[in-house]
Amino acid sequence: QMKLIKILCICLCFVSCKDDESLEDLSVNAPESIPLSPEDEIRAANAQAQYRAAVEAYQRVERKLRYIAIYGDKEREWELKKLRKEIAPAVQDLTKAAEQKNAHASFFLASHYSNGKLSPRSNEIANKFYAMSAEQGHFHAQYIVANNYYYGRGVLKDPQKAAYWLTKAAKQGHIEAQYYLGKWHHRDETLKNPKKSVYWFTKAAEQGYPDAEFYLGYFYYHGIHVSKDRAKAKEWISKADGHGYTEAKEFWNENELWKY
Repeated sequence: QMKLIKILCICLCFVSCKDDESLEDLSVNAPESIPLSPEDEIRAANAQAQYRAAVEAYQRVERKLRYIAIYGDKEREWELKKLRKEIAPAVQDLTKAAEQKNAHASFFLASHYSNGKLSPRSNEIANKFYAMSAEQGHFHAQYIVANNYYYGRGVLKDPQKAAYWLTKAAKQGHIEAQYYLGKWHHRDETLKNPKKSVYWFTKAAEQGYPDAEFYLGYFYYHGIHVSKDRAKAKEWISKADGHGYTEAKEFWNENELWKY
């Protein structure tokens, strides 16, 4: 009976935590590393070595692009075809590394297909590799995937999926992800959440992001999502001004923040 009571208490506690509006689950930490078996460690090391070698080979070819810019159209097109053929082995090696769950290789390939310098541009293939890299934990890929879902770039708009991926990036310390989470939770009707808005603006501001500093100062001055606190408003507006946010000086003068 005691065991049964303990199990019921644990379940009730879990349900309670799920419904709690606290921000404990948003703590900014790098994702926990999953212990790898010796075989997986070897596989990951090989994938990383393959990624580095492929990037070096890729960049050697990429540097040649600047020299063909002076050619005429026909000659430049011919040279570009040669470079694309020359780059193929590096792209193949990057693909193999990506398939071995190397997040950097996946992200590199996404950029390769997105910029269209040494391959025909393909947003579809680029998005596939951005998604793969995001799943593998690359925080900037997570940021890009989040924006793809938010603005409907190559996928159906889905604010909830956007917030999911942006939160993953923000938890890893991606400063722009933190700022935009604050903004989405403040402005977007679907995602509006005052506590989360203040939380993520604060995280970005603590990293010195001027837009977030200004938002926080504005919030504290007007009492938006927080209690009015002119001293904190002064602190954050001053920091935003010091980091070059153009509207901060005007806000400072209009509201005579030097008084507080």
